[in-house]
Amino acid sequence: GDFMPALHAFYSVANIPAAAQMIVNLPQFCPNSPNGRMFETESLLGPFLKINCLPDIFGSGQPDVVQSCFSDVQNQRPADLTGSMSSIRNFVTQINEGLHKIIHLLLKAPGCRELVLQWIARALNLNAGRGKMQIDELQCATHGFFSNLSSVMLKLSGPFMADPYSSKAKRIDPGYAVANTGGRMDYSEETKLAASAEEATRFADVRNASRQDQARDMQILAEKHEMERVANLSGSLSSTLGTSERS
Repeated sequence: GDFMPALHAFYSVANIPAAAQMIVNLPQFCPNSPNGRMFETESLLGPFLKINCLPDIFGSGQPDVVQSCFSDVQNQRPADLTGSMSSIRNFVTQINEGLHKIIHLLLKAPGCRELVLQWIARALNLNAGRGKMQIDELQCATHGFFSNLSSVMLKLSGPFMADPYSSKAKRIDPGYAVANTGGRMDYSEETKLAASAEEATRFADVRNASRQDQARDMQILAEKHEMERVANLSGSLSSTLGTSERS
């Protein structure tokens, strides 16, 4: 359907600082949903982020993109197919730009940033299952929701991603992903591509002194066990050699 009037209305309201503060403080803005699918349905931004041409287990919405644009692909002219794909790209661009503007306004409004960041973190944490090979679509948000959210996040990252030497890029904390934040995101169970869990812990910043101490104690204990294992192995080997010589 025509989503632009609703999107423009949301943007107009979010453009008023006092209204933006009211929006992010509503219980429906960041509900305590049990899973990603419910979070998409219950949160205020969920229905807007869901708008997409990607299929879903509960249907593809109205109008159905496949039926509208590709119902008779074999008999369609190449020019018609190109036109359909161009229309879909324009649709996706419009919704992504509109959502980026709304979320950016909410982030910039006084007193709203932390609540918006909490919303983003909850959306990611509740949909951690999307990182698996087999996604439980009843527990996770739709493909359209995450396609749009990913696009918005990339657009928000633009100012410090475009130029790695800019002043904005220098404000990024490279140790955030290995830090035990205890708050928005927890990366402790994520697969490390170039380090073990213990090695990753060593990179934690000074805010995580307790975690560093725990890692150090674990390392000392591991070294102690290794020394005992080597000593036992050496003793067994010496005993075996002594028995062989006597024979």
